[in-house]
Amino acid sequence: MERPSTFDSRTKARSLAFLFAAGALVGFLTVGFPHEDNVAGEQVLTVATTSLLFALACVRIGGRISDWLVHVALASVTVILSLVVHFTQQSTLYPLIYAWPALYAFYFFSTPTAIAHLAFLGAAYGTVLIVDGTTDVTTRLVLVVGTPLVIGLLISRLLTTMREGMERMARQERALRSSERRTRLIVDGARDGFISTDAEGRVLDVNAAAESLLGRSRADVLGRPFQELGIPDGDHERFEARRRALLEGAREEGERHLALRVAIDRPDGSRLSAESMIWAVERDGEWMINARLTDIGERLREQEERERRVAAEAAREQAELATTTIARLQAVADAALTHHHLDDLLPTILQRTREVMEADAAGLLLTQEDGSLSRLACDSTPAPTMPDRVRANAGIAGRVLASGRPLVVNDPSADDLADAAFSNQAIASIACVPLLSKGEQIVGVVQIGYASPRRASDDDIVLLRLTADRVALAIDHARAFGREHRIAETLQRSLLPDALPALPGVTLAARYLPAAAESEVGGDWYDAITLPGGRILLVMGDVSGKGLAAASTLGSLRNAIRAYAMEGHGPAEIAELVNRFVLYDDTRDHMATLVLAVLDAVSGALEWVNAGHPPPLIIDASGTPAFLEGARSVPLGVLAFPAYRVKRTTVAPGGAVVLYTDGLIERRGEHLETGMAALAAAAADGPTLADALCDRLLATAASAGATTDDVAILTSCHVALGKRLELTVPSEPSALSSLRGLLARWLGLWDATAADVHAILLACNEACANAIEHAGTPSGEKIDVVAVLDDGAVDITIRDHGRWRPPRPAGDHGRGLDLIDALMDDVHVQRDDDGTTLRLRLRLSSGVTA
Repeated sequence: MERPSTFDSRTKARSLAFLFAAGALVGFLTVGFPHEDNVAGEQVLTVATTSLLFALACVRIGGRISDWLVHVALASVTVILSLVVHFTQQSTLYPLIYAWPALYAFYFFSTPTAIAHLAFLGAAYGTVLIVDGTTDVTTRLVLVVGTPLVIGLLISRLLTTMREGMERMARQERALRSSERRTRLIVDGARDGFISTDAEGRVLDVNAAAESLLGRSRADVLGRPFQELGIPDGDHERFEARRRALLEGAREEGERHLALRVAIDRPDGSRLSAESMIWAVERDGEWMINARLTDIGERLREQEERERRVAAEAAREQAELATTTIARLQAVADAALTHHHLDDLLPTILQRTREVMEADAAGLLLTQEDGSLSRLACDSTPAPTMPDRVRANAGIAGRVLASGRPLVVNDPSADDLADAAFSNQAIASIACVPLLSKGEQIVGVVQIGYASPRRASDDDIVLLRLTADRVALAIDHARAFGREHRIAETLQRSLLPDALPALPGVTLAARYLPAAAESEVGGDWYDAITLPGGRILLVMGDVSGKGLAAASTLGSLRNAIRAYAMEGHGPAEIAELVNRFVLYDDTRDHMATLVLAVLDAVSGALEWVNAGHPPPLIIDASGTPAFLEGARSVPLGVLAFPAYRVKRTTVAPGGAVVLYTDGLIERRGEHLETGMAALAAAAADGPTLADALCDRLLATAASAGATTDDVAILTSCHVALGKRLELTVPSEPSALSSLRGLLARWLGLWDATAADVHAILLACNEACANAIEHAGTPSGEKIDVVAVLDDGAVDITIRDHGRWRPPRPAGDHGRGLDLIDALMDDVHVQRDDDGTTLRLRLRLSSGVTA
């Protein structure tokens, strides 16, 4: 029985065509080249032509050739070759080509069939030998037939092995496909979603459950990165990092799976909460990641419902406990409301505390400036030698003061009773908690004691802490009642700006320190007002006198200056107008000193007017201070025509200007120049950063002890232009001119071309305008701009904190990003819940590298 052939009928036909053509070529070459006289040329050409026609016929028939026709054609090849051998009289050399049909037979047919063709070949060759009268027929037959037989048998054996291997592989492939079909049926019928991705995270396949869970069709997800299938933007980087870590671990024979919870946003707006088991597998040298998604939304809802019920029950029990506790604490609160002085309050409130806690003894200790505890109240009878002070780290009270945490001590030792508050009591258990003021500062401790056999518990600590809160509140109330200067400080601060404005190129900071010995409202104030063109008006003033009248004058002057500045008046004109306001107001008998300074955020130009006030201090980029002594005139409200004149100078990038009141430099018993020298020394002692500069200058006043007058400081620092430029832009269109000016000046330092400067300014202006207009950045919010020169390119990061509004109707809006993209080499936009970050990059034409 003939075995299946390795190749199809088309291959057999083309191979036959090759044999016929090769035979024809042999005949044509024999005649075409020089040959012996005994070669029958015409007959060889006839046979060669016939062979060529057979070749063309085989090509034309191709895949339609039948097996019996293949056998006939192969026999014809043998006959044609025999005729060529006969007509060329080459019975020694040409018989080698008999190997062609022999090997063809062994290659395409079974061994018996091939041997049959080989026998026909031997018969044909033997006939030729006999007809030609060759003497050594047997030897020639053995060589011509034997050689292809050996080679053919080897080929037949090799092909048999190959066919068996292919059949085995085919069976395995069929089994694998069958297994995959069964697996696919199981996966498609599963309730959980199954997702397969390649090593890059692109989806290869999903089952029906995954389509339902993701809310997307199979066609929609195939080939897309998994992160794009609903993973929230904020989780992309974390998800990608874990995916890469899983692949790396699997390749290194480490962890091949991980479990995590994921949230997936569906296209319909709903969110899937799921548990995911992810594992990495290798197939045919390629890594894949498979994931199983299990919807846990219902389980989470059930868990939330259980937690809600538990919380509701706990809240009910807590409410009942709170009702009881509130009733017991009311007695402590009543004591705080009916006593205003500490001497009267403390004994009463301590007694109420002991009653609330049902304690056998109670004690109250307050912290002092040296860190020790002062025993201000104790309802036990102290021994004559009992100290009034307790070291900060001694006894139970000292330990609570040091740790800030409640403490329960049972069977206290002598060391625990270092405060001796209960030294003459048979106290077996003590509970102690810190007293916290409104500012969460520890102002003291309160402690209670129980005689044996009772022990303090955690519930006692809870109740004692609630009691301590009310005790601390009562102490704060009593102290505030006895210190009216705190009221003065609060009122004074209310007359100062709530916040300083932001302007690109300028950083502002201010401090106010009320006089320690005064209880009335002072008259020191400062202000900062943004002006058109990237300028800012700095104001520092001091109204004479104290009390509400001075405060009223202060508020009126502040409002008047703001109004005149908004009308566009310069500093000298504002001083003239405010002077008239003070001079001709019959309801006021105060005068005031005043400094008005206008600073240009771009150029650093400074112009100022001084109406009898201490001279401003200017600091250059190297930290060298100098007082601006010019432009001085009389205070406001003294002369009708004071002739205020403007003086001008420049604040260098990295420099600063300082306005202050006389409380900063005046000291009782000291010359004024001593205070000014100390101020200049403090200004030179460190970098000119607005906040740090304020703190250093204020420390000069505090170091000399309690001030006898209010202190106000206002510092304005001109941003230094270095390799990195950081600006804060208010969300107002008027601030963009300053931004453009500063960027142009900064780019000029690096010799940027006019075209590059124009492109960067236009792109940044458009980006900030978009943040203000389209992103809806709220008023008062800031836009952060950072520009960095990096290897001949400018990197600019613009960060806002707004929310993008819905698109407007078509018009001349909405092309900002297209314009920016056209101007810059690289533009990257990232939006998140906190706002939008826009990163721009442009390589400078000049190729500078700072």
